[in-house]
Amino acid sequence: MKILKLSVDNFMKLSAVEITPQGNLVQICGRNAQGKTSVLNAIWVALAGKDACPKVPVRKGAEEARIQLDCGELVITRHFRATEDGGYTTSIAVENADGARFPSPQKMLDTLLGALSFDPLAFSRMKPKEQFDQLRQFVPGVDFEALERQNRGDFERRTEVNRFAKQERAAAQAITVPDGTPETLIDESELLGELTRASDHNADIARRRANREQVRETMETARQVIQRTPAEIVEATKRARAIRDREVTRLKQQIEQLRQQITTVERECDEEIARQTEQLTTQAEAAERSISEIQEKLAAAGELPKEIDVQALQAKIQAARATNAAVAKLLERRKHEKAAEQLEHQADELTAKMEARNADKRAAIAAAQIPVPGIEFGEGLVLLNGVPFEQASDAEQLRASVAIAMALNPKLRVIRIRDGSLLDEDAMRLVGEMADAHDMQVWVERVDSSGKIGFVLEDGHVRKAEAEQEVAA
Repeated sequence: MKILKLSVDNFMKLSAVEITPQGNLVQICGRNAQGKTSVLNAIWVALAGKDACPKVPVRKGAEEARIQLDCGELVITRHFRATEDGGYTTSIAVENADGARFPSPQKMLDTLLGALSFDPLAFSRMKPKEQFDQLRQFVPGVDFEALERQNRGDFERRTEVNRFAKQERAAAQAITVPDGTPETLIDESELLGELTRASDHNADIARRRANREQVRETMETARQVIQRTPAEIVEATKRARAIRDREVTRLKQQIEQLRQQITTVERECDEEIARQTEQLTTQAEAAERSISEIQEKLAAAGELPKEIDVQALQAKIQAARATNAAVAKLLERRKHEKAAEQLEHQADELTAKMEARNADKRAAIAAAQIPVPGIEFGEGLVLLNGVPFEQASDAEQLRASVAIAMALNPKLRVIRIRDGSLLDEDAMRLVGEMADAHDMQVWVERVDSSGKIGFVLEDGHVRKAEAEQEVAA
């Protein structure tokens, strides 16, 4: 359904305008401030209802305004009446081809109205974020901002997790483990216990050896005592007799009174000799008995056991410590590798979440009513054939923008383009070709005072229509 005739009275800057389009490309031309924009606004206001109305819809100096769209199957008429307080009232009537009125006209129009407010030319010149916001409203059920926040958060977490994983991998690779290192630690305590027992064993042998050496020395001393006892007796006798002789000589010189003393000294000397002889004899006999006892003990003790090779045990302990140091390195490397694997698994899970969200988003976009090949949603921007929309050529941008507008208006096959003066001849030809190819009526506003093209507006009126221009040509 298209607009067959547009009639406007006293709406915004329009005084009395009647336009009957010829063909699918409808150009509204004229100088600035002559009412071109009001024509395009009138189409939108007539269809979209009160919410689309401007603050002052009635032309200055008039009391009422009217917009009528003849769409063949339907005739839509919207009236406005200015009020004394500076406001207005509005009403709408929708009739079918037989003149019957619909009881709920705006509700019926809402079923026909697509995205007539979508201006393809304005869209092509929007910033990427504005384009994104403009199109995402046509993908219901997808909260793009929430998805972006979640993906951004997961991306940041994944970046951090990957950084930690790389650190763990680097820490693992920095640990050098000798070849052949076992998986488990050697129990050094058992080897140390064995070393302690061996040391105690060897110390006991050394102590027993020292005791035997001491006994041997004691035996040697006793033998020496036994050997020197007769000579000592003789020597002692000699010394005693020499003393006696000296004393006798001295006492004889003291006359007779000393005879008694000589007799006493001789007796005491003999007693001392006997005592010393008896004592030395007793010591010799005791020494002989001691030697005999010791020899019996030595014979009973047998040979000393062999000493344990402590150096071999110490070498084993050193080897165990070296092995355990290597095992500790291996375990430390395994710990870093396991941590890296866990972090990499977390990163994979975050990637899967982001991919799942993107897949859901792509599925929602694919199901949306924007059947334009090449249009996709990126991270906060619209993509065209896989690249940002703004990087496409002007022709590609225009073609895609017009195609979007056409796709968004499947029932009322009308779209509006403001600032059409920005389009060169090639772009206008492209719009016209697309309008014909898709059987879509395109209303274009252009600043043009030549009077050679389109419907030329001047001071709120149509000064010249397309049909008149064709005749003049």
